[in-house]
Amino acid sequence: MRILILCLGLIFINCTTISEDCSNGADDDGDGLIDCLDVQCQEGNEIVINEVMYNPDQTTDEYGEYIELRSYDYRCIDTAGWSVTIDGIDPTFFPMGVYIYPGDTFIFAKTYDLALSCGVTADGLMVPYTTLNNEEENITVWNEAHEVMAYITYC
Repeated sequence: MRILILCLGLIFINCTTISEDCSNGADDDGDGLIDCLDVQCQEGNEIVINEVMYNPDQTTDEYGEYIELRSYDYRCIDTAGWSVTIDGIDPTFFPMGVYIYPGDTFIFAKTYDLALSCGVTADGLMVPYTTLNNEEENITVWNEAHEVMAYITYC
């Protein structure tokens, strides 16, 4: 009787799997890969256009405009080959090797200079000649297969 109980206990322990937490900076499942590098944390795609600053009043449009994206996925979003377009033209591509972690944001701005951007920290730069219209435009986020991942019309 004691032998049978011991064997069942071992089977239960071996069947337990540990998942990777995709945003804590630790190797939770012991495979040597952390967060976005772990296969359990890849293939994320739930993203929204969270904020659009198209007519800043603390600085000029030339420096103060930005687009903020936010991940609502529990997995990391690999942005390789992804782009953002304004009214379907002039794609701005994500920098190479960028992952957006669960719950994090990514900001495309006009400058990395915090003084010129009124304190907005850019993760990537918009195409230099891109200017957001102060009335109405469509902003689209595309993945590497040119599928729409997020879309917004602002006015």
